[in-house]
Amino acid sequence: MAFVPDAGLLRILALIDADLTHIAVSTDAPTETDTQLPTEFARKEVTLSFTDGYTVVKETYFDETEANGLIGGWGTFGVNATDDADTGTLIIAGPSDFTKTNIDSLTLSAEITIRRAST
Repeated sequence: MAFVPDAGLLRILALIDADLTHIAVSTDAPTETDTQLPTEFARKEVTLSFTDGYTVVKETYFDETEANGLIGGWGTFGVNATDDADTGTLIIAGPSDFTKTNIDSLTLSAEITIRRAST
């Protein structure tokens, strides 16, 4: 049985870290086949990025004037993503279910951990 050595896992993590540049929110939850968020309405460049062991963390801060409304899903984007909606490729995504208002700020944090599958 083959395996990915530690150096390989760290290289995969470094590639993910370098590629993920933007985080966006949508009124609808994404699905596993989506390459974009279904109804994206706010997007920003990653404001904090760091690696801790085999985990990379990407965060974006939305102030009280940004991303207001029903947030049914979120996603991280890479592969030529810009500040414009529907650019780049959806890499990591998840559902959510809350409403952000103009009295709330929001920090979205995506933690991506690479590890070997147990056999």
